Amino acid sequence: PDLFPLAVDGDKNNIKWVLVVNINPGGIAGGSAAQYFVGDFDGKKFTADDKGTYTPPTGTVVQDFEGTDFGS
Repeated sequence: PDLFPLAVDGDKNNIKWVLVVNINPGGIAGGSAAQYFVGDFDGKKFTADDKGTYTPPTGTVVQDFEGTDFGS
């Protein structure tokens, strides 16, 4: 993972930290992928701004790209 500070709108007094996590394999298409989180870092602990978890929208699945039959 990578962790780096980023000035919000170029303001050096307003810093957010970005945590980037890269994985391979494990991407949605079967290859590599990356996910990033924005938050605060106190020198020891990173705390993401978004405390929620992802919930997919309700509805009918038109195509399941994670399935083994994709492209069949």
